[in-house]
Parts: sequence; structure tokens; C-alpha cells
Amino acid sequence: MTRFGLFMFHVCALALALVAKSDRALAQCDVEVATSLVFSQGEPAEGYGLALETVAEHASGGLAGLTTYRLYMQTAHPTDRVVAAVGDDEFPLSLMPETSFYQNPLGNNNPDGISPAWISFDPDLAYDSWITIGLDGPSSSSAGEEGVTMLFASAWESVFGSGQGFVENSENGSGWTVIPWTATNTIAGPEQRVLLAQLTTDGHLSGSMRVQVFPQGDNENDLRLDVTFDTNVVCGCTDENAANFIADANTDDGSCVFGGCTDPDACNYDATVAVDDGSCILPDFDLHDCGCEGDLPDATGVCGGDCEADADLDGVCDDIDDCIGAFDICGVCNGPGAIYECGCPGVVPDVVGECGGSCTADEEEDGVCDDVDDCVGIYDTCGVCNGPGAVYECGCTDIPTGNCDCEGQVEDALGTCGGNCAEDLDGD
Repeated sequence: MTRFGLFMFHVCALALALVAKSDRALAQCDVEVATSLVFSQGEPAEGYGLALETVAEHASGGLAGLTTYRLYMQTAHPTDRVVAAVGDDEFPLSLMPETSFYQNPLGNNNPDGISPAWISFDPDLAYDSWITIGLDGPSSSSAGEEGVTMLFASAWESVFGSGQGFVENSENGSGWTVIPWTATNTIAGPEQRVLLAQLTTDGHLSGSMRVQVFPQGDNENDLRLDVTFDTNVVCGCTDENAANFIADANTDDGSCVFGGCTDPDACNYDATVAVDDGSCILPDFDLHDCGCEGDLPDATGVCGGDCEADADLDGVCDDIDDCIGAFDICGVCNGPGAIYECGCPGVVPDVVGECGGSCTADEEEDGVCDDVDDCVGIYDTCGVCNGPGAVYECGCTDIPTGNCDCEGQVEDALGTCGGNCAEDLDGD
């Protein structure tokens, strides 16, 4: 049942049990608190969640070994108002330390009595445990602030005041609020958060509460946010089907890897898995199983192919193979090779003996084709192609005109060839 008195300006709850992760909680499991939201009214809204911030880790003095936290309600808008934190038998209000809370003798369940003067008297008072809405000290009326008002007095107040954890799950419920809700300390402000509690303890810390928020100050369309938190976070893979499942993990950090077959040659290869779990199924090539489909390879090794023969094993089916066998160096299928006079068959010497040559005549058989030969025949002793030889007066030529012999001499005045008579005047 819904407690009308637990909320400011109540609007009928729809009881939808819509669950959403806080967008500020454990994105990479690198913060100290896990939080979740259950929206009890309307559609889930982005940007709301709890934040647990460490104020101090005490290493000495009376608080040695303790840690002080502050619990905030994160909001989606700077103008959002956080007006109440409650719990009942539908969703409990709880603050549970592993051991106990530190409660300073000078403090109360709220920060109203905390002031610089008292802290100077007892510095540990600054780390007292208390609940609040938006204040960490006395409220200031001039600033428009108001302290918290307890809703339906309950035993949890005295239990908390004694330093013990509590769970408020009674039928009537209880909690704290601010009256009026227009007090300035209900506004989220630039940091988009409102302080709900300061808690000092020496161990794990957990809790839950239903927080009422007026989104952007709208008190007629309020949000009832069921929130929980727990500092006892063990990060890891929480999926039992994952290869790296961690049984002790209570917060999934997104590290889950799923096993499968990582062998690309296997029938059940899975490119999406990161860890081989030994499940690979390889095709049985001894049975000529073609891959994983069960088709047999044909003569050329093609799965499901129709080639019946490949006698030369060249990967070309015999019924379309240009040569069933091998081409020799001359390009002849199964030929003997370059064993002929001019190597390959079809290549013959021409009339001058040149393999593959084009000469058709060499009449004098001098090795020079007639169509390029300077002399088709023989040169005589005078160098004349097919000439008569040295048959003239001077061998290859006659006596030159004007000369009387082949030596170039002339007759003298007496008619003697090569003589020295220059003149025969009487002609005797």
C-alpha cells in the first residue's frame, strides 16, 4: 500500500516496478559504491542515482581506521528538488554499517548542532554521522534553508543515534523530509546533487531508501526513486555462462568473455569468442568430408563439384582440360621436347642453314642468301664476279693507250719501247 503521509504533495503511484541502472554507478567498476534505481512512478528518467563520496580516511587519533562518507542524490537537472527520503514495508529505509557508525557525543541525528565553534572544541565532531537534506550544518533562515523534519517517529532514530545500523520497514513507514519543500537546500544546484547523509564507519556500508524528487521543481509530477547502495563491491564477471565467471563477484564490470571455438578451420568456429574452450569440431578429411557440410570433393577438390576425372592432377577437369598431361618446352601436349634439328617441331633451316630463316636460294652455296649476296657465283683473280680472269695484255687489263707496255713506258724517237732517243731528225 502507498503511504500518503510519507511524501510531499502526493501524486498517485503507478507501482510499475520499472528497473534501471543509475548512469552514475560503476560504469567501469572503478568507484566505491554500487547503486541501482527502481522507479515506482512514471517512466524511468535518465540522470538520477546515488553517489557515495569519501570525505576522509582516518589514519590517526580517535577515529583511526574509520572512513567518513557523504551520500548524495544525483539529479538530472540543476533545478531538481530532493524533498524526502523514506521507507516502509514496500521498500525499506536502511543504513547498515558492517560494524557501527561513529556518533559524536556533541552531535545529533542531523547536522543542526554542528558549528565551527563546536568543531574547534572537538574536531572529531566534523565527522559525526547524521542524516540531512542538503545541509551539513545548522540551517539559515535568512538563506531560505530549513532543517529536516522526521516523518512518523520510529525506533530507527534512536538506533541510529546509538551508532547502530537500522532497517525501517514498518507498515506506516518513516523517514525525513524538508518543510516547506521550497527551502533552498532542496535544490540540486550546479553540481546536480543534494546531500542526504554523512556516515563514518570502519567497514562496508550499504543502504536503501525511497527518495522523492520534484523534477525541475514540478511538485505535481514527482519521482519516487527506490535507490540502494553497497560499498562491498566485488567487480568481475557475474555471468555463469562466461569463461571467466567469478562466483564471488557481485558487480558485473563488463569483463565477461565467452568461450567457444577459435580455430578458423573448425566447423564451429566463432569469430566473436575470445577464449577457446576446446569445443572445436574439425572436418574429418580422412573420410574426404568436405568442410562441415558433408559434401564430398570432386576430382579437382571442389566441394560438391561434378568433375569425375583429373588424370594429370592439375586442378583442371579432364573434360575441359586443353592438355591431359603436360606441355613440353615447345608447347606440345605430352611432346618430346626440343629434340629436332632446330629444336621444336615445325622449325626448319633455310637454304643457308639458318633455323627458321627465310632464304630460299644460295646458288653457289657460299652460305650467303642470293637475295643479299654481292656475287651469285665466284670472283676471278681480278675481283670480277664470274669474270674471265687475267686474260688481258696486262693480266686483268689491256696496255693503256699511249703506253708501249704494262709498265707505263712509251716509245722513244727511234720507236724503241722505253728508249731514250729524244729525236731522229734525219729519220734514219
